[in-house]
Amino acid sequence: MHFQDAKKIVQNENIFWVIAIEDLIIAKLIWIQELFSERQANDIHHLLRNPEIDKTYLLDWCSKMHLKTFDLL
Repeated sequence: MHFQDAKKIVQNENIFWVIAIEDLIIAKLIWIQELFSERQANDIHHLLRNPEIDKTYLLDWCSKMHLKTFDLL
């Protein structure tokens, strides 16, 4: 399994690793597969408001991983 690469950001000698918003959504979907969480579902709903989301990427990975999307996508 390989998602988009995390990006390394260096700011004022601090290092931050940032993942793509699509990968964050997938991580949250993985989280709620066994135990549905309204909080995670709400997070996903709000993240999906971003018009730049690559829904093809999301749907492709959800299909490959056999993830339930709970009608969020």
